[in-house]
Amino acid sequence: LNNFLEPTNPNKCLDVKQHEDNERDVLRKTILELVKKGHVHYTDIEKKAVATCLRYATSNTVRKQFYHYLLVNGYVERVSRGIYKITSKGEKLLEIWIRVSALYY
Repeated sequence: LNNFLEPTNPNKCLDVKQHEDNERDVLRKTILELVKKGHVHYTDIEKKAVATCLRYATSNTVRKQFYHYLLVNGYVERVSRGIYKITSKGEKLLEIWIRVSALYY
């Protein structure tokens, strides 16, 4: 993961894209960890994710990753109006991210 933070060649678009992908994955992992705690209201998820101090965790990016990636791809599901929970697919993805993170930290 360290090579994402310091591209070997700043002119390579691939390094920038990898860095952006890494940021999205960290944000998605953070959101899934919050949702895993139980049936959670979206506004609570958004507030806590933005409060993580990740520089790219804005209300807009949290919303995009939540609604346009995690929900659409079945990693979280709506329980009732505004209330969400993690799915078994989401738990598997979170476990993968946790294992990968353990290799680098």
